[in-house]
Amino acid sequence: MSKITIPNGVTTIGYRCFAGCSAITEVILPESLERIEGFAFSGCKKLKEIIIPDSVTYIGSKAFYKCVNLKSVKLPAHITRISLGMFRHCHQLTEIVIPDDVTVIEKDAFAECRSLEKISLPSELKRIEDGAFANCRKLRFLEIPDSVEYIGENLFGRKKRSKKTIVSKKNQYVRAYAADHRIKIIDSLNEKDDS
Repeated sequence: MSKITIPNGVTTIGYRCFAGCSAITEVILPESLERIEGFAFSGCKKLKEIIIPDSVTYIGSKAFYKCVNLKSVKLPAHITRISLGMFRHCHQLTEIVIPDDVTVIEKDAFAECRSLEKISLPSELKRIEDGAFANCRKLRFLEIPDSVEYIGENLFGRKKRSKKTIVSKKNQYVRAYAADHRIKIIDSLNEKDDS
């Protein structure tokens, strides 16, 4: 079993439904799907790609936790949060676009995504919770929209001085957060250097 096709008519992938299925490399989800519950695909170590249809409005905590070979994810347009630890330990994930409807990125959502280099945050994002991007070794720049009102502790991990850079032009809260946490901040990616 390497490819799984979920039949049309299924509306929910249940809690821990495919957790630990080490043989799955690809999952085809139906347009009828509305919910993916917590830990649904956690530990699917050979899963490389998943396209989640726009009919999905909820993805539970740690749904893709420890999918260490997951490289590509298309998230649905109408989810409103990236749940607790959703992609934690997805070591091969390199890039992700977060849909416009997302207003909250929960704790440890992308922690330990060691290959993550690029992430697009939505313009209406309000909260980025503790450790959301902790130990994302290759993520050098995080462009934070003006809408953000809260950033939790250890955004990039527990190091005393981060080598990451926040990009934010107008958001005074974000600028104060960067100063308080000794994180470099610039107005735009045009200012970035190679140091």
